[in-house]
Amino acid sequence: MIVHDHVRETVDFATFFEEMRTSAGRFAYVLTNSSTAADEIAQDAFVQMFRRWDDIENPKAYLFKSVLNGSRSWARRERRIAPDDRPVTYEPDVDAIAVRTALAALPDTERELLVLRYFVGLSDREVADVVDRPLGTVKTVIRRGLQMMKEAFDE
Repeated sequence: MIVHDHVRETVDFATFFEEMRTSAGRFAYVLTNSSTAADEIAQDAFVQMFRRWDDIENPKAYLFKSVLNGSRSWARRERRIAPDDRPVTYEPDVDAIAVRTALAALPDTERELLVLRYFVGLSDREVADVVDRPLGTVKTVIRRGLQMMKEAFDE
């Protein structure tokens, strides 16, 4: 990957976009459970980045922080709107449903950090950069979230 930890190598926006668009969309989807919302959130994050590209020191952290904030805003709006009853058009995977159900039951912070760490594939340090929290705190929250998931599966 062209963008590493705290160091930004010279890379143009188009290259960064191509490398990161799938991860940004996947992250937004896992947080929102809506492909439409995920596409819009990721697109908005990239538009914000494009406008400020020359001023951004850590593009990867900026991107995921923007997606996280967009997903949080979307969730606040959705809580005010009654969910619709869309038919399921695919064969559900029992294990995937169990993981998504356990993730959905977690507090927001634990869910967000677990998704960044294990679904998006960021390192603990990168997760800490995205959420502006100390590395030790991030590790503790991730460990707590994993324990909560384990307990949910043991029930």
